Amino acid sequence: MEKFRWLTILGMMFSIIVFLRFGTALFAYDRGAAVNYAMTYCWNYNPNKPDYGSINGDCANFVSQCVEAGGQGGVYSASAAYLACNLKNAGWQVLACGTWAGAPAGIEPGDVVIVGDYGCAGCGFNDWGHIMIVTSVNPVRISGHTTDECNVGFYWHGYSAAIWLHAPTASVNKKPRGGIGADGTPAG
Repeated sequence: MEKFRWLTILGMMFSIIVFLRFGTALFAYDRGAAVNYAMTYCWNYNPNKPDYGSINGDCANFVSQCVEAGGQGGVYSASAAYLACNLKNAGWQVLACGTWAGAPAGIEPGDVVIVGDYGCAGCGFNDWGHIMIVTSVNPVRISGHTTDECNVGFYWHGYSAAIWLHAPTASVNKKPRGGIGADGTPAG
């Protein structure tokens, strides 16, 4: 009995140390919640969130809100390129990247696509032009802001390259870590 009590205490101490050290909570990304948010606010902007449509465009802000509704914290950015980089740093996988890269196998609702005229140079990819959330597949349909669209067939928005980002299926960091802001500096 005494041995069991000490093992329990040691286990609890280990859990506390791990939580304090990493400050994270693991969870499954809720694709349905992200898509529901997108479908709710694709035409009618959320009045409780900022709207950057009149400044530089609202696409990254909107996709940030969608993935946050799915439980993915710590990636917010008002810049499409920085949001894509933040998602990659949070464990999102690049399923495909390149010129005229159509939707890859494995893309799911709640995933993200960013389009631009640049190559696939990792997180240093210049300033990609537009980011959207995948709201359904077979065929792929997307929703986004700036060019306000709600569950429309994927199209290139005048660009020639795409990065398709896939949310991890196991677990990701739920605790906000700040991410990278539109100006390239750490946010939050």
